[in-house]
Amino acid sequence: LLLGLVLVVGIGFFALSLMHYLNPDEPVAGPTGGRTTPPAPQPTVAVPAPDTDPPPLPQPETYEEAEALLTANPVYDQTAPVPTECAVPGLDPRTASVGELTSHINDLTACLWRVWSGPLEGAGFELPRPPVTVYDQPITSGCGELDEVNAVYCAADQRIYYAQPLWKIFPAEQQGMPFVVESIIAHEFGHTIQARTGILISSMAFEQQASSADAKVFSRRLEVQADCLAGMFTAAVGPSSGLSG
Repeated sequence: LLLGLVLVVGIGFFALSLMHYLNPDEPVAGPTGGRTTPPAPQPTVAVPAPDTDPPPLPQPETYEEAEALLTANPVYDQTAPVPTECAVPGLDPRTASVGELTSHINDLTACLWRVWSGPLEGAGFELPRPPVTVYDQPITSGCGELDEVNAVYCAADQRIYYAQPLWKIFPAEQQGMPFVVESIIAHEFGHTIQARTGILISSMAFEQQASSADAKVFSRRLEVQADCLAGMFTAAVGPSSGLSG
């Protein structure tokens, strides 16, 4: 199921989700759509280095197990700690070099790990910190060749890939806005969470045996859930990062 699995960022979803999850007055939304009360801030924990040899992804052995991982996953009972004291510095993606983006996104995955490691551990899952590769020309990943303008979580090698020219696909008035790059990486990290909790592989198992129309529904649900997880992260680090409504 992992061979050739590439989840590309769904740009259309960001236009909708950015308007909602940057509003600090809104209650935190859980990944299944429920409204939850944020817990008290969590103590600072040591962030591990990016894991270049992570353990295998959990995967179901039957469709019954897959359905349980999708509909009754223990991670759904968890909540991201709000606020999390992890400031994300600003970055202009239009002028940032590959090296600057690599450093920035690696710092960002440290914040993402701090937000999500507790909830995943509480649900009984592991969360290795994924390595990040920033590129400015087509590159070959564990999921095959990635084109020049892309952002991907690749389950085959458990890495996040980000194309330096990606900012060009946004409308001109949004290209230099705060948290554009960060929201994309938070979305891809959402796919990491799905992978490490068995949601990703379970969904793909149903998608592969579904009709064309139903397969698109499974794909959309994965993308919307990843957007929800990105929004929860933004709510968690927004106060420390100077984000207003």
